[in-house]
Amino acid sequence: IDCCIKLSGMPDLTLSFMNPRLFDDVSFHPCVRFKRWE
Repeated sequence: IDCCIKLSGMPDLTLSFMNPRLFDDVSFHPCVRFKRWE
């Protein structure tokens, strides 16, 4: 999944995947706050 979103401020986004085990090599931009899924 590759996306480019241009928003101002500090918006929150929640992502949910049906099978998160498919994503074993994930990277985010350094400014993204994230909590690893289990």
